[in-house]
Amino acid sequence: MKYKECPPQFLHYQQEISTPTEEEYRNGYIPLFDFEENVINKFKDVNKPRELARIVRELIINCHEHGNKFNPNKKVFIIVDEDDKSLTVTVKDEGVGYTKKIINELKIPTWQKPKEKVAGGHGSGFYGIRKKLEDKELDNVEITGNEIKLTIKK
Repeated sequence: MKYKECPPQFLHYQQEISTPTEEEYRNGYIPLFDFEENVINKFKDVNKPRELARIVRELIINCHEHGNKFNPNKKVFIIVDEDDKSLTVTVKDEGVGYTKKIINELKIPTWQKPKEKVAGGHGSGFYGIRKKLEDKELDNVEITGNEIKLTIKK
């Protein structure tokens, strides 16, 4: 991945997170991802970056479980890009990618979808993302292949 040149006052970095084994996950694995206070304080609503960080932590777990299938030889990649108007976080795993059905799930309003997990335990993560879009806590979501990009405005 190429880095774009970014003025020093803006955040731009990539982080690699090793995938835990299923046993490590069951024994209390929690992904570490958060924004520092100096980033949070750039937002009119300081809850938006905090909520984005929480969503990213959930996506990391989904990547470990569904994308990388708890294969410790695979990684999850986090790319953070900030500019004067927004903050974007891209989460990418080494799995096969999201199906068209899953991508289309994001387009269905939450009032038309069940609030609980569907059979097999899938779907609640995307329900949360749809809800955040509707509630304007997320400003944009893009999904391509095995990558999801979340954006919030300052």
